[in-house]
Amino acid sequence: MSNQSREFFLSLFDKIPELRVLVLHRDHQSFVDLLNEGLNNINPRIKNLQFTNEVALKDFRLTPRAFEYAVVVDIFDGTNSHLFDEIYHSLENSANIIVLSSKKNNIDIYVIKELLDNSDFRAVNEIDIFDDYHLVTGKKMHMWGAEL
Repeated sequence: MSNQSREFFLSLFDKIPELRVLVLHRDHQSFVDLLNEGLNNINPRIKNLQFTNEVALKDFRLTPRAFEYAVVVDIFDGTNSHLFDEIYHSLENSANIIVLSSKKNNIDIYVIKELLDNSDFRAVNEIDIFDDYHLVTGKKMHMWGAEL
């Protein structure tokens, strides 16, 4: 990952004290390390959830309105779209989601964008900053989603 890619990725985050970030990943600790290192001056509160094959994603539950950002790295496999709904409810109003999907996985980026939209995320956009990952952002907008 280039320095320019790292800097741009970190620029996606508001630099507010004790920023609460949820990171969901499968064996991608490097993004957690990057956030801890790049945001260390604001003392971020990062919840790191690493999934393995033994973890049942169907039973996955998060605390409502607990995070300002969610970073999802290579979790989506086409069978767990309910995960986006659960993440939606765990985010504060006006919070952001960042979905990273390895380009090797051959998951269509338009499917991820549609799933985010179907889960009531708005302003869904793809940003091309990594050579190895697709990056899609979305926003939970106050009074725009279901069951606020």
